[in-house]
Amino acid sequence: MHAGYLMRKKPAAAIEKCDRVISSFKARCGSSKEAVYYARSSAESFRYPLKSAADKRGKSEIAFSTWAVAYFMIAYASWISK
Repeated sequence: MHAGYLMRKKPAAAIEKCDRVISSFKARCGSSKEAVYYARSSAESFRYPLKSAADKRGKSEIAFSTWAVAYFMIAYASWISK
C-alpha cells in the first residue's frame, strides 16, 4: 500500500492516500455496533467469528488488515518526514 511514495521520499502523498483508505473504512465500519476484527490471514478470518460467538458479542464483521496497515504507514511517513 503506497509504500512507493515512501521509497520516493514523498511521505505527504503517502499520508494523503492512507487517509483516504482510513476514511473509507471508518465510513463503512465506524458506527457499527458489531465487533470488527482485522484479519491478516484466512485462518484469522475464520477464527474471529468463532471468538465473537464464544464471547457472546453477537455478530461480527471481518476486514482484512488494510486499515491497520494504513495507520502504520501514516505513522512511519510522519516519522520519516521529521
